[in-house]
Amino acid sequence: MSSTFYGLQIGKSAINLQQQALNVTAHNIANAGTPGYTRQQVISEAIVPPSTLGMGYIYGRWQVGGGADIQEIRQLRDGYLDAQFRSESQLLGQWEVRRDMLQHLEGIFNEPSETGITTVVEQFFSSLEELSKNPESMSVRALVRERGITLADTIRHVYNQLEGLQSQADQGVAITVQDINSHIEQIRDLNEQIFKYELGGTKANDLRDRRNLLVDELSKMIDITVNEDIDGHFSVKMGDKELVNHFDMHELEIEPRAVGEKLNEADVDGLLKIMWDGADITADITGGQLRGYIDIRDGIGPAAVGDQNETVGVPYYMAKWNEWAKAFVTEFNEQHKAGYGLNDATDKLFFEPADAAGWTAKDMKVSSDIDDLNNIAASATSGEPGNNGNALALLQIRDKAIAFTGQSGSFEDYINSLISTLGVDSQQAIRMVDNEQALIGQIEGKRQSISGVLLDEELMNMVKFQQSYNAAARVITAMDEMLDVLVNRVGIVGR
Repeated sequence: MSSTFYGLQIGKSAINLQQQALNVTAHNIANAGTPGYTRQQVISEAIVPPSTLGMGYIYGRWQVGGGADIQEIRQLRDGYLDAQFRSESQLLGQWEVRRDMLQHLEGIFNEPSETGITTVVEQFFSSLEELSKNPESMSVRALVRERGITLADTIRHVYNQLEGLQSQADQGVAITVQDINSHIEQIRDLNEQIFKYELGGTKANDLRDRRNLLVDELSKMIDITVNEDIDGHFSVKMGDKELVNHFDMHELEIEPRAVGEKLNEADVDGLLKIMWDGADITADITGGQLRGYIDIRDGIGPAAVGDQNETVGVPYYMAKWNEWAKAFVTEFNEQHKAGYGLNDATDKLFFEPADAAGWTAKDMKVSSDIDDLNNIAASATSGEPGNNGNALALLQIRDKAIAFTGQSGSFEDYINSLISTLGVDSQQAIRMVDNEQALIGQIEGKRQSISGVLLDEELMNMVKFQQSYNAAARVITAMDEMLDVLVNRVGIVGR
């Protein structure tokens, strides 16, 4: 038969179990608003009665168990939902960066507006129309020159802003790499703390919460996968590149590209390349905010060749802007050189030529030839200063069909097409962000239904554990009373 005090041991185990369950409930309630916290639960198991077969005998047929013991304090998480969340998070990070940067691009072009490029071009041609009506008027000639300066200034200003946005995206690359490395280091440190803590057989649940939160944050920066083996070794990979492996880590590095390493001819000097283990892995970054910045910074669009990024980014709009400016300068100068000024001067430039090697839109400016307003070539015939033939020809450039790369149309058509492409790209990015936010919201809702703290449920558990605790205490009281009879009263009756 079992020990006389066996019931006390069972009651004690019940009290210990319910006490720990109440402690865990209190911990859950205290962390209901803590970011990244995972609900915990006490997992218990029945204590098997002691076996004495090795001693040559066994307890009776009615031997009961030894109560209950704590098997573990378990976190309630779903690994599949975690993987889904992180997979969609990298897409959200990528599209959020793209959306924000494309909205900056829309602000640079500022169309439609009273100060946008289409308005400035229209005002320039309006001054030429006035010149065709009054070819000998010095005030009209001054207006044409000033409108030309305004046009060139606007073209240069837009291009300078495009370069600034490319530099801003490059800065985003640098900051994101710094954040990635910070998270990698923290995850490595937590790996060490968790592994050493759990050597004693106790789960480091709160440290694991910190690590999971860092992994969630990291998944928005880059596309990662995580794994924990049966020995508790935790790793983080980006593709086939191991960023964290247990106590080891391999950080990302950044280096400026050399002049010969430019992806696009017009790129800003010194853009950063991403290095890992001595190799350039910029092209291997497949998702997250880092990919978003790279796409905007390097994306040359569908005209890309070789290993260039085919996403439409700042370089695409820089190339298009250069093409428009160069075509406009070339076309306008050719026609202007064919005319005659008031002093019968001919072969004069209106804009500085665009045929120099490395010419970009930021080089566009009005030629010094027309510092003398007499050199503005309104006449089509020598010796006829009042003739307006060339002014009319210059005016017709506004509607002339020009052969651009991949399209043909007027200068205004080209700008409208460019702005339309930007608008479509921007709207796509907005839709993708909305879609990803909705999808992540659904996944996070499912995660929270499992891992989140529900106060109503915790309060119900608290009442249940309290009642169980009270019942266990009552068992011990009853056992104590029974033992009191056995110890203090048996044999006394009849004395």
